[in-house]
Amino acid sequence: MVDAIPSKTIRPLPLERFLEQVYAEPETTFLSQPVNGVCREISWRQAHHEVARVSSYLRKYPRGSHIAIYSLNCAHWILADLAIWFAGHVSVPVYPTAGTAAINQVLVHSDAVAVFVGKLHDFPQKCEAIPAGLEQLAMHQAHGKLLEWDEVVQRELPLLNPELPSADTLATIVYTSGTTGEAKGVMINFGIMRHAAGTLLDWAQIDRPQRFFSYLPLAHAAERLLVECVGLYSGSRIQFAESLETFAHDLRSTAPTIFLAVPRIWLKFKQGIEAKISPALFDRVLSLPVIGRCFAALIRHGLGLHRVQICVSGAASLSTELVAWYERLGIRICEGYGMSETFGFSHGSHPERRRQGYVGECYPGAEARIADDGEILLRNACLMTGYYKAPELTAEVIQSGWLHSGDLGELSADGQLKLTGRKKEIFKTSKGKYVAPAQIEARLELLADVEQLCVLGADRAQPLVLAVLRPVANEARSQIELRLQQVLKQVNATLDSHEQLAHIIVVFDPWTTDNGLMTPTLKIRRHEIERRYAKLVEASEYLTAVVIWADKVSAIC
Repeated sequence: MVDAIPSKTIRPLPLERFLEQVYAEPETTFLSQPVNGVCREISWRQAHHEVARVSSYLRKYPRGSHIAIYSLNCAHWILADLAIWFAGHVSVPVYPTAGTAAINQVLVHSDAVAVFVGKLHDFPQKCEAIPAGLEQLAMHQAHGKLLEWDEVVQRELPLLNPELPSADTLATIVYTSGTTGEAKGVMINFGIMRHAAGTLLDWAQIDRPQRFFSYLPLAHAAERLLVECVGLYSGSRIQFAESLETFAHDLRSTAPTIFLAVPRIWLKFKQGIEAKISPALFDRVLSLPVIGRCFAALIRHGLGLHRVQICVSGAASLSTELVAWYERLGIRICEGYGMSETFGFSHGSHPERRRQGYVGECYPGAEARIADDGEILLRNACLMTGYYKAPELTAEVIQSGWLHSGDLGELSADGQLKLTGRKKEIFKTSKGKYVAPAQIEARLELLADVEQLCVLGADRAQPLVLAVLRPVANEARSQIELRLQQVLKQVNATLDSHEQLAHIIVVFDPWTTDNGLMTPTLKIRRHEIERRYAKLVEASEYLTAVVIWADKVSAIC
């Protein structure tokens, strides 16, 4: 591990920073939670009032106990996190969209003694995932006869003068999303959180409170770092979405100044706009000198991004075409790169030094190099202390202080990083040529206007695509086929001969976390998809059509 470059100021640890803000601006809004269309504003003082009482209740467990948070993003997710820390315990976030088996695996593997159960749409179907005997505390939700947060607040005395943790104290166990297998528990201490948040504040020159909109899973390191930790250190306001149905309204009402999204969200926004105005008309209006600027401003307001100063995209590479499309609207997207194992801390595209196609430069104090096989190796002060209960696996991925990321990439002469794929996702065709599917998928997803897709082709003469269509009203199969044929031709023209796609197979069942084909962070589980559609892919090899409909080959399968 490299020595950290000191920040401009010596910052306190997260809990000390929270107390500083409570005393400095007690009545300023910290969290804003919409309920039935009305926002409940929680000040820093009110947050401390509730946290101090809930943490008092949690002191019944031995210091250092592991306590899970199983909830969609909400104000009480962050309050529960703070309460767990104040009580001297370790928080264990659980992806709310994970399947029953994955939820159970995290709760059992982490040795959790209790779990906060918050806002969930499917708790009755997944409650069996919680092991018997594990105490459950409800956070403003009617989950049977569980002890409710407000009841604890009303009956407990506040925990006064808590023993605050040191930098080396374990703060949280962040479980990976399990893209290639069973989730692993990444151990993150308070010093890592302080360094990551403090470095980002200095690097991006964030010197005043911001407005955040929290909707990506707080169980993910990126949301936890940028929204919870940077939000805490900058004394910012964090607002949440009430539901999927109110998402657009909640985003507009928040009008965030810093906004984090994944490529899938950026694509969804674009598709939503194009559903209302054709691409041709869109281009024509934007090209008009004055009207174009007004039109772009109108769209930014419609999205709720009219006050945004920093837009960040992470979790996967963003196509250069999509970045350029948003540029025309006056929305500058900065890509970032990190892993759960580094608490999301590694690379970022500085607003003044962005380069399309690259995820950015190393943050101060971080290093990266490319191994002989193209794998990205990372080293920085935010490197995890290890995988929970897996020392052998820790030693396998951290060698001589360098984290073997499993990602493939290239470094420019001035240190900009480009992602080229996942090491475990590269496959070899029957011609002995290697194909990295991620970048092909990113370009296809943008041009084909589909809901989901996956490039496969191990041991086949040429790769192929499985695609789930985006619902489009009154679009005939013949129209879809023509559009997909054109897209395939356009994409193949940019690929080497061994990468060119033979055909697109259209399947009809959406890929979800429930059926195990998507991770909780909306990444495809490639190997699971390959297994699910193995017979379909095999049967398609004997068909010559460019666009193949799954129902037409179902009899063959």
